[in-house]
Amino acid sequence: MKKIRALMRFDLEDLLDNRLAFVYAVIFPLLFFAMSNWKNIMAQQTYGTGKLIILLTPYLAYVVLSNALNSVVLMVFSRREMGFLKMYYFIVERRSYLMLAPEILYYFISLIECLGFTLLAMVVFHNLSLLLLLEVLLIISIIYFPTCGILSILYLLPIRQASMTALSGGVLLLSVLTYSYTAAFMPLRALTMLNPTILTSNVIENILEPTLFGWGLVVGIGVVDCVIGYLCMAHMPIMSKSQRV
Repeated sequence: MKKIRALMRFDLEDLLDNRLAFVYAVIFPLLFFAMSNWKNIMAQQTYGTGKLIILLTPYLAYVVLSNALNSVVLMVFSRREMGFLKMYYFIVERRSYLMLAPEILYYFISLIECLGFTLLAMVVFHNLSLLLLLEVLLIISIIYFPTCGILSILYLLPIRQASMTALSGGVLLLSVLTYSYTAAFMPLRALTMLNPTILTSNVIENILEPTLFGWGLVVGIGVVDCVIGYLCMAHMPIMSKSQRV
């Protein structure tokens, strides 16, 4: 744990030097939220807790996915391509630490951002609900690490940094556009839940109308995502693309 904490401190210092991720993770959804709900905001609408959590669904999913992609996956991938990951590996001696440190750090950052975003929405729609804050805490805790897990597949792709940047942007856009997709055919529905935004939508659906089967499906997909993440971390190459044949 000492090695992970040391890497987390280093990543935090790196974050304070680079605030671009903050723009993607917070400013964009805030602007979109204001534009999409401007009429209701100006009309001083009051939303109940259930309606408000549904309204927040795509924004919470976006914050988590944006942090996981832009602040964890791209950062680790960039370090690998620049040769730093190999150096860190010789220090900590475990591949998993190289990913766990930024993942844990950005879990807390995502949590702070989502709670802050929720507080703002509560003020705007006149519903100061402790229950809503607890629900957001639960949602982020459930979806964050499975999101990082499924996205860890990107570490295994034999592509260069420029291609990874373009690919991650496409993944983010596609995930956000399909967050409300549902399928009646159960195997297909389970497959689509590998999309982190659809998983988020299903988590919120089961919070509002809990069923044993629904929670079983959510937990099952979450475990699969985390297992995928562990396997990817254990086998991720630490050599840059330029050094591989």
